[in-house]
Amino acid sequence: MTKVGVLLGGEEDATTVLMKDVLDFETKLAEIILPEEEKMDHNKIYEKITIADLQELMPFIHWTSYFDSAFKSVGRKISSSEERDVVIFTKEYFEKLTQLVTEYLNNSEGRKTLINYATWAVIRDKIHYLSKPFRDAKDVLNVAMSGSENNGARWGTCVSAVDSGITFALSAMFIRETFKGESKAMVQHLFLFENPPQKNIFLYIVKNLTVKE
Repeated sequence: MTKVGVLLGGEEDATTVLMKDVLDFETKLAEIILPEEEKMDHNKIYEKITIADLQELMPFIHWTSYFDSAFKSVGRKISSSEERDVVIFTKEYFEKLTQLVTEYLNNSEGRKTLINYATWAVIRDKIHYLSKPFRDAKDVLNVAMSGSENNGARWGTCVSAVDSGITFALSAMFIRETFKGESKAMVQHLFLFENPPQKNIFLYIVKNLTVKE
């Protein structure tokens, strides 16, 4: 984390202190997550509340503005007075999250940590698009935190990025280029059996495939 900060122009000693604060905050976030066994009962953790209730539950986010921004692309405006329901899971987590964030908002150092955490969260997800020094720094972090090392070739990252952005279009291009139509007709021919028996259908298929081959 410090190496990435230094690559972005930070001074090493100061960046180390800031990143330690960010890591401490991430640790506290992990501590308030409900255990997996408590999240198994979906009826227990599922809750429908209004936007007004959500605003009261987590006042550190202006939810009407958030939803307005999210729905702007489809021309929908969300009013603060609108009694529209939203679904949340594990309300207990959000209650603890509000307590934690409020604690940090109450002092200047805490607010600085929240800003640095948000900045780090954005940068962390984009590092694989950056130059090799940034990717190498991220690999060091991955090894330290999870023991995993990224040995993938750069072209694999590029293909994955393109695929995630235009999955369906890329799939259609691949199919048109790779499959010319003969394979579909061949498979249909192989499975075109007349009067198949109701019992031992598997043996019947194997027998017919063997004969056709």
